[in-house]
Amino acid sequence: MPDLLNVREAGRRTIRLLRFQDGLWDILLGVAFLLMSIYPITRALLGPTWNAVAVGLALSALFAGAAWARVVLVIPRRGVATPRPGTMRTMTIAFRLTLFLALVTAVLWTLFATSLVPSPPWGTVPDWVNTLAPEVVVALLLVLILSLVARSAGLGRIYVYGWLLGLGNLASSALQHYKGYRFGFPLAIAAGIVLMVGVFVFVRFLREFPAPRSVS
Repeated sequence: MPDLLNVREAGRRTIRLLRFQDGLWDILLGVAFLLMSIYPITRALLGPTWNAVAVGLALSALFAGAAWARVVLVIPRRGVATPRPGTMRTMTIAFRLTLFLALVTAVLWTLFATSLVPSPPWGTVPDWVNTLAPEVVVALLLVLILSLVARSAGLGRIYVYGWLLGLGNLASSALQHYKGYRFGFPLAIAAGIVLMVGVFVFVRFLREFPAPRSVS
């Protein structure tokens, strides 16, 4: 049993090294949810079609920037590691499951946000649950997705991200329903915390792993 636990922990450490040590994943997550927090505002200003185009372009630029930073700033400092087959299988399964749940969450969030799908009735429950049923579903999915990521990596801060973003999205939706607020500042605060943690981890990574000097 101790050997099995050691193998699991070694796999988790490899996942943390390859995916979360540099903070870029945290930065991507934080900025993506910041975009979601202003989604109702940009949709009102640009209209549904142009807003979708603008958000798509922003996300594309975000991922391109993260890929550039990984190649130019991260890999020269950390090097390229090849995980063991068992760890690679774990990472692949976790990635595919997370991607699937993330796509389901994104589709549901988009459909509910555009009122293309009515809120599902939840029977004899408080009125606010029926009113915010789609947002409750999205919040639970966010917690589930990020909990799976946290478990596969053995990284506690991602559990916190799940609850922060799930509850932040739910609170923003409640303010939009009951107060008419377009700007989801609870979600923006949660995303800002994730972003700041990511920037801190990234800066710490750059300090701990200085760029290799070129040999002339």
